[in-house]
Amino acid sequence: MPFPNDANGAVLQSMVDAGMDLTQEHEIEFCHLFPDEESALKMEQRMSDMNIDCDLYNNAELMEDFEEDEFGEIDESLAEGFDCICLVTMVPSHEEITRMELELGNIARECGGEPDGWGVMQPE
Repeated sequence: MPFPNDANGAVLQSMVDAGMDLTQEHEIEFCHLFPDEESALKMEQRMSDMNIDCDLYNNAELMEDFEEDEFGEIDESLAEGFDCICLVTMVPSHEEITRMELELGNIARECGGEPDGWGVMQPE
């Protein structure tokens, strides 16, 4: 199945290459970054209103899990803000992924955040 030549098409192709059946539903993770807890909580409420589950992560609390680079340093910018991961169960077509990515990205911007891509856990 050919996909459009864009970032979403590349991810979908990698899913096919990994043996995933794109005619079946998968839990897609749409990621968004927020500068502070208040804006992340606004996004969480908006998602709740839409019956979309999401998980919030305080990046400063996750900092201890970050690994040092080859110089023994940790990128401190990774500890800034909050991540909001929106979980949407859907059949991952290019059209639907793109539509949902744009819709959730617009809501994230309204709440003071930015979209940061999407992905799916691939079977082992």
